[in-house]
Amino acid sequence: MSANGLILVVDDELRSIQAFIDELEIQGYTVICASTVEECRGVLARASGIRLVILDMMLPPGERPAALTGEGIHTGLRLLSEIRSTFPTLPVLLFTNVDVRRLQFVCDSYTHLIEKCSVFPFELPAEVRKLISE
Repeated sequence: MSANGLILVVDDELRSIQAFIDELEIQGYTVICASTVEECRGVLARASGIRLVILDMMLPPGERPAALTGEGIHTGLRLLSEIRSTFPTLPVLLFTNVDVRRLQFVCDSYTHLIEKCSVFPFELPAEVRKLISE
């Protein structure tokens, strides 16, 4: 376990956010990456001590049970719902390229939203620290 904690990053285009992942690791976080819904479920089932999930909202549906259907943004939001049902107080940062002004989504004390284009990689660790400490 790292000094700052374990973070699960779920994004189907991990190469596009590698600089963000690198910054988190430089700041002392251990990062586990998942690029599919199934990988995310597996990590959450196996790993203990996850302090935050950084979740891309636009995920391909992949193989899924009937409870997790939908395409694109619906897949990310339904995965969030699945995470919430199992881990109700685990902080989740929705990290997306979706124009958040167009979303009909309300964040709560455990779910936050940041547009990828509105933050530089070196700024993400400070956002993560705030979410983990709340």
